Amino acid sequence: MISWLVLIVVLGALVVVGTWLWGKLIGPGPVMEAVPNPQTADQHNDAALAAGNYAALEFDVARHGYRQDQVDRVIAALSAELERYRAATPDLNKG
Repeated sequence: MISWLVLIVVLGALVVVGTWLWGKLIGPGPVMEAVPNPQTADQHNDAALAAGNYAALEFDVARHGYRQDQVDRVIAALSAELERYRAATPDLNKG
């Protein structure tokens, strides 16, 4: 019975020492890259929308997702583009 208690204490000590050593050797590291200037992301998205390259759209990360102002700006641009397309092709408005 005592050997099990010693084994548990030794394993606990190894976990504590190993965790501390891992933290000292490896460290926490960077959490995420530095966020670029929001105006840079807006300019990049405007250029991607103008080129029709929707896969190149990028948004800055916020606490619970993406920056809402950047997403709203892209959605507004896409909505305007859709309205221009609908106005240019009246046959699509029938159905």
